[in-house]
Amino acid sequence: MAEPSRRTGIPREQLSAHIGGEFIGSVLEVVSGLFSKGWLRVAVNAVAGIIALGYATYATGVSERLRREMLSMGSHLVFRSLELVKLSEFWSSLSSTAEAIKTGDVNAILSSVLKTPSEVATEIVGATTTYAPTSAPMTFPPPVPQEQAQVPATSGVY
Repeated sequence: MAEPSRRTGIPREQLSAHIGGEFIGSVLEVVSGLFSKGWLRVAVNAVAGIIALGYATYATGVSERLRREMLSMGSHLVFRSLELVKLSEFWSSLSSTAEAIKTGDVNAILSSVLKTPSEVATEIVGATTTYAPTSAPMTFPPPVPQEQAQVPATSGVY
């Protein structure tokens, strides 16, 4: 940070707090985007940003560096969440979630706000990886009666 600080004329402590806050905000944004989608992704980023801004503004006994980092991180998340909002997609996501809530379809609710394993795999590994879940619903074998479940004792040495 010494060289950028010298070249920009910004004190090193201020510059490192700003860059640290931006970095933390970017990491939080990536993590929230990895698992959530639609309106939930926007809401998670906006709420996290508002909490960080509120903490930096109203908390007492906070060091100046942490306050600067929280301001940088909070503003990053709040303003970035505004960029994420594409109104047609946002309202479509919100209406599909509301419709799923009305019908009581838990799977539809979850799929409207959370990414599927294949979407997460695509985010992590790239578009070349495919995840193909089985199309049949998960079924469990019937329970085995207790008398059949016991293995007869064997004699001899193993």
